[in-house]
Formats: sequence, C-alpha cells, structure tokens
Amino acid sequence: MNILKNNKIQTSIIITTFNREKNIFELINLINKQVSIQKNTIEIVICDSNSIKKLSVLNYIKQFSSLRIVYYNCKINHQAFKRNYGINNSIGKYKIFIDDDCFPENNFTYQYLKTLHLSRKKIIYFGLVSYVKFTENKNLIKYRQSRVYSLPNQQSVPYKNFLTMNMGYNSETICKNDIFFNNKFRNYGFEDYEFAYRFQEKSYKLIQLKSLVHHRDNRNFEDFLKKYNFLGEHGINDIIKINFEAA
Repeated sequence: MNILKNNKIQTSIIITTFNREKNIFELINLINKQVSIQKNTIEIVICDSNSIKKLSVLNYIKQFSSLRIVYYNCKINHQAFKRNYGINNSIGKYKIFIDDDCFPENNFTYQYLKTLHLSRKKIIYFGLVSYVKFTENKNLIKYRQSRVYSLPNQQSVPYKNFLTMNMGYNSETICKNDIFFNNKFRNYGFEDYEFAYRFQEKSYKLIQLKSLVHHRDNRNFEDFLKKYNFLGEHGINDIIKINFEAA
C-alpha cells in the first residue's frame, strides 16, 4: 500500500482482480500515464481475493511513490462483493470501475472526470468497450462486438445494455440508502445486470460516455460457450432468488 496524503483525493479507480498480476501491472501503468489528470487527486483501489502472486502486486505498487495505490485482499472472490468492498474503502467522491481485463485509452479518465464533476442528478455512467482480436475466430469477435451498445455521447440506455466493467458515478448523487451490488450473488454472470435494473427502477438514468476500454478476453469459442452454459445452469438461479422481477 502506498502511504500518501489523501486529503486531496477526489477520484477512486476501483479494479477487481484475481490471478492476473500482469494485467494489474499494465493497468497501473496505463492509469499513471492518463492525460490531463493530477496524480495527487487520484487513487487506485485494487480488490483482490488471495491471488497466487499477490506479493508480486504489492511489490510492484511500491514503485509508484507519487501515485496513491491501495491493495485489499477480500475474503470472498466475487465481483459484487469486491466492488462493494472497493466502494466502502475508497475515499474519492468520484468512483470509476474497471475490470482486470479491460485496458483504458489515454483519455479514459479525462472523459469521465469532465462529466462527473458536473453531474448533479441521479445518473450512473458507463463507457465503450472494444474487443481485442485475440483469436482467429473473427466471427466470435464480430458477434461479441455487436452485443455492445454504442450511442452518441451521453445518451441514456436500457438496463440490459449497461456495462459495469467500465462504469463511473459521482457518489454525491447516489442516495445513501441505495444498495450497490448485491452481495447475495455467489455465481458469476448477473450481478451487473441486476444492479442496472434496480437503479433504473429507482429512476436513475444510465448514460453512456466515450470513455473506451479494450476488453482482452482470451477465451476461445468452446470456453465462450461454456460461459453461457454456466449462466443458464447456475447464474440464472441466483438472480431468480435475489431479484425475480429482474430475472
């Protein structure tokens, strides 16, 4: 953990991770090189779950003495729990979320911050996603990219198209009694969908920004199908029990 004065921190970039230390190294470097940001106003909050090489991450963090980076080893390895942990243990009023396989463009942080500091309404923002061509199966990439919603900047979208892998909000516009991600989820897949559904039902707007990340998912076609099979066998049971209307 970097020990820096935190009285100037305005923005917390929360990254959930598990056994992807090289990705974390790259993400820290990319954020550190973001354009038009003041390093002393930003913190990186890493929420891990006892990764095998967590000591490598801790040692790597020490190189960045001018950037506040905090590392937490969460007891539960689930996105909902780890994102909530990051929310509760970060100090910036602006919260930005990135998954550990999503790599931001140079103006990623700037695009968020120029919007978040003006936000005074019940709005949760999310950015664009570009799938990196990691496989020879071009049709798989084309299909996955077609599932990503893309509108002109700052257009409202339905909850089913919301992405939490690239998300941000001004915490001053979030009601304190609103629940964030539901910690009852134990299987992968629907915690972000249920999150967006619940907030839209509470009259929050879900707005898309131009902040872009490149999603580097190295699954092949067979593994991609296994993922959706898992959602159908296990993930759907979670959301039925937790939020039947959303299901």
